[in-house]
Amino acid sequence: MRTFPKIPATAVLLLLAIAAVAEPINIRMSREDRFRLQPPQGAQLKLEKYMPNRIAVAEITGPQQQYQMQLTFLASLASEGVLNDADKLENALRVRAREFLPQCVEQLFRVYPANPAGRPAALLYLTDRKYAEKLPPAGEWRYLTCGMVRIGDNAVLTYLLKTNSIGTPEYARLLKFVDSFVKPAASAPAGAKISDSRAAVQALIRATPEAAAYLPFTATLNGSHWQLDGSRLDNTAPLNDTRHYQVETATGKVSELK
Repeated sequence: MRTFPKIPATAVLLLLAIAAVAEPINIRMSREDRFRLQPPQGAQLKLEKYMPNRIAVAEITGPQQQYQMQLTFLASLASEGVLNDADKLENALRVRAREFLPQCVEQLFRVYPANPAGRPAALLYLTDRKYAEKLPPAGEWRYLTCGMVRIGDNAVLTYLLKTNSIGTPEYARLLKFVDSFVKPAASAPAGAKISDSRAAVQALIRATPEAAAYLPFTATLNGSHWQLDGSRLDNTAPLNDTRHYQVETATGKVSELK
């Protein structure tokens, strides 16, 4: 899969021609929803378009082109009923990804839900037909992950992530980067070591790296622990290939539920 489709400039959209940098960039989607774009270590960041309180589009390229990511921040009021629940988000994600199907192995979407910090989220991935059986050349990638997450009461983030692997600890770190923009809607009681579901997922991956193959997870706070439920991130895997874990809020102790 080559470069991302370009979004046409319009008269009302402020176009910023900014060279790729490794410095953080601040963006604003509302008075309450402000975000700081700090690229992962070794990556280059380019802000392609920005209109405060409306839209921001950024592209991040990893070191040695290990991955490439396009982030689109959109002002979206949950109170207006737009993309404010899992079903609406998943439907919008399918529409967003439809244009990529003709060049991919997959003919149908398998959507993987999540709820980082209590916000609805979902992702799906597609496999480039040209590179299903061989390694892509530099500047192209085998997998395209399309994702969408509500990151605040007034903002939604959509992303396209191109990689040559999925379900690995490295892939998990990129999903962690995306989730870092989420403003928590649900958390554990004050003083808990594992305060929200993102921390629970990271505790799980540290303790059990192979659990990265089951990202993303949906999380439920059950008293003194988080329960994490995930399906194998593999479009060819049986739907019942799932894993269930428990992470204690007080200690971060991880155990698998059978």
